[in-house]
Amino acid sequence: MPVLKMLCGPLCLALPLAAQAPLWTFHEVPGATRTALAVRWNHGFDDDRADECGAARVLAECRLLRARAAAAGPHDSGLQVHGDASVVFVVVAAADWQRGLSFVQALLDDASPLADDDLALAVARTALAADDAAWLYPGPVLGSRARQALLAGTPGARAVAGTAAAVQALGPERVRELLRQPVAVACVAVGAVPEALRSAGASMPPCAVAERGPAGPAPVGQPGTETGFPTNPRIDAPFVAAAFRVPAPDRLPAFALGLEVARMRAVRSMPPRGEEGLGLAPVVGWSWLAGDPVVLFCRRAKNGGAPDAARAELEGFLSDLRARPPSAAELDAARRSLQGEFALGSAAAGAPKPAVLPAALPGRACLLLLAKDRGIDGAAIAAATGAAVHSALVEALPAVRPGSR
Repeated sequence: MPVLKMLCGPLCLALPLAAQAPLWTFHEVPGATRTALAVRWNHGFDDDRADECGAARVLAECRLLRARAAAAGPHDSGLQVHGDASVVFVVVAAADWQRGLSFVQALLDDASPLADDDLALAVARTALAADDAAWLYPGPVLGSRARQALLAGTPGARAVAGTAAAVQALGPERVRELLRQPVAVACVAVGAVPEALRSAGASMPPCAVAERGPAGPAPVGQPGTETGFPTNPRIDAPFVAAAFRVPAPDRLPAFALGLEVARMRAVRSMPPRGEEGLGLAPVVGWSWLAGDPVVLFCRRAKNGGAPDAARAELEGFLSDLRARPPSAAELDAARRSLQGEFALGSAAAGAPKPAVLPAALPGRACLLLLAKDRGIDGAAIAAATGAAVHSALVEALPAVRPGSR
């Protein structure tokens, strides 16, 4: 039986966006042979009505279907949906940038009709993903319960991938209505960026970006909330988890470094079990780029085991994070890790720059679209001291013992 212990901390709130912004940003990567183009909509899961939780992904799926049909041919494309934003991307050969631009134009053309079958496919894909996150994969299941308990009273108190029943209730006309609602967008091109692409993008009108409304009421989740779950027939050992709200935005650089230290310590003291990966339940589960408002620490018991041993492992791991400040070597390694993840540092001499690799271009595009709102700041990461990192962990991870009913 998976078991969750939920603990409280401050909530990270979205930052206001500028009143006006250019539609396109261009980022040339020397040596790149492909071009990634991506669009961000200022609409995510947290913007959905409670009875339409998951609609943001339905809209992203619809736009992706429309763009794939309009720009048929060899390309890689996909989507990400977060609490406050949705991103769709495409990667094409540098010489094929016009097809990539056609893909983006189709993404933005919400007046273009979509057949009922396409709408039904978008709804079905979203409902399946929501159902998997709510039942099949222990990590998202526990993460959803953590958000609902820790973020009560805010838009973030929802299932991590939407609610399958709410998604399935979306009819074709309601989806079309949602697609017609104006939403601020931003576009980025990364990799090989021909001058002709820059000119074509610059000729498109700028985006009038609406300010986000108030962040909403403060969370009212209670410290030490405990939740037990019935046995899931797809797992054969319990998962134990401890969840915490992330700190305020000004503390995130130090907190992110602290979690990198935690990941390194977990590899040594609690080597990941394969089933944790299959269950999307890493020991340290948090994404700064995704804007996760909750960090989830998970541990799976051994096959056929009881939760007590896993609970003791997790409790000891968290106690160590609170008690033992990061060493200089740990802090240096954590800093290098974040700088590499967010392309904030220089590559080692002779090493290939990861952003040149086609597989890295979508991630780089998403980073350029989301990093500013997340407060991802290379200078703040470089300046964070060991004392500040340890303090951020101690404050964000209060000492409440994980357990079950």
